[in-house]
Amino acid sequence: MRPESVETAVEVSQRTRKKPVLKQSKIIGDLMKILDNKTTEIFCKLVDSLSMNGHRKIINEPFLPLIIERIWQGVETPYGVGDQYSLCHFYIQNHDVMVDPEMCFVVVDKRYGRNDAFDLVAVIPYMYQLASLAIYQASISFTDDKAALEDAEQQKEHCDFAEMWLRNIEAQGFLELIGGEEE
Repeated sequence: MRPESVETAVEVSQRTRKKPVLKQSKIIGDLMKILDNKTTEIFCKLVDSLSMNGHRKIINEPFLPLIIERIWQGVETPYGVGDQYSLCHFYIQNHDVMVDPEMCFVVVDKRYGRNDAFDLVAVIPYMYQLASLAIYQASISFTDDKAALEDAEQQKEHCDFAEMWLRNIEAQGFLELIGGEEE
């Protein structure tokens, strides 16, 4: 007879097969605000297009080039463990790369092969940077691969800006070029 507190492999398998649930577009206590469903879908399409090295550059004249890259893996958040991504437009000025803007995100992706199940993805914006005005804002800090909300109001602003920017990226035709060349 086994102790009641020990689960069998079958019980663990049945328990872990439940569909993950992610809350969308809310600040709940100290939880981080995540993108709405539409902009999560746009962001996922960009992430899903990354090359094996976790990088993609999309050139779409007359707009500034768009770069998305995975910058870190295995970050703990209230939504689960995710990866960090950078998304930026850039230009060169006096031999310096100028981001216009750059945002960073943690993405907790629980789709597990169901690429159109965007409600199972939490995209958490946490950094905004604009080189020309020397603006750098980080609303979430990271210690030992654990995310901690530092400024809830600023993180909400990051989320609001990211939603507007991602809608613009889609309207400007960047998603239509995903199958094209990459660098």
